Amino acid sequence: MSTSISPHARLAAVTALLGAIVVILSQLVTAYSLEDPYGLTITTVTLVDKHGILPMVLGVLAIVALIGGKLWGADWLDPVMGIVGAALVTRWAWGLLHETGRVLLDAEMDAPVVDEIRDVIAASPVAADITDLHVWRVGKGKYACILALSAPSEASPDQFRRQLGIHEELVHVTVELNPRRPGTACA
Repeated sequence: MSTSISPHARLAAVTALLGAIVVILSQLVTAYSLEDPYGLTITTVTLVDKHGILPMVLGVLAIVALIGGKLWGADWLDPVMGIVGAALVTRWAWGLLHETGRVLLDAEMDAPVVDEIRDVIAASPVAADITDLHVWRVGKGKYACILALSAPSEASPDQFRRQLGIHEELVHVTVELNPRRPGTACA
């Protein structure tokens, strides 16, 4: 008993194969053409790596399933590759939730840069108290911070930004100054 593939099924397989190839090529072009704001190529940023690599891997799985089905009649490859792809997407999504959850929940506050910020403010020639501090990872080894200080009214945010400038990992610093009332000592 011979089985023949209908023209519609053949067209669908060719279209899927071409679609997988286009996805792989577009991800490669994107990975090598974009740069992040700090001059690193996008491929050095972990989260973006996963965004670029996953579609390429899924495209390769689709190509393997399509070619395997066409050349060897291995119809079982399509559902197996679908299951493998689903497992990869689930693993990727779990990692994405873990990494972005740290940012959303201010979990970067245990990074060494937080203690370095506190040390700089404590050693400042202008006596100031930290009233609020938030630090976010914005890239590999790069952080942004928002710092609220209670300081004498003659102090300026630029003084503290310059002092924090010795830490190259701080790529964006916002300083809010709240004037200290006269007669209030620095803690």
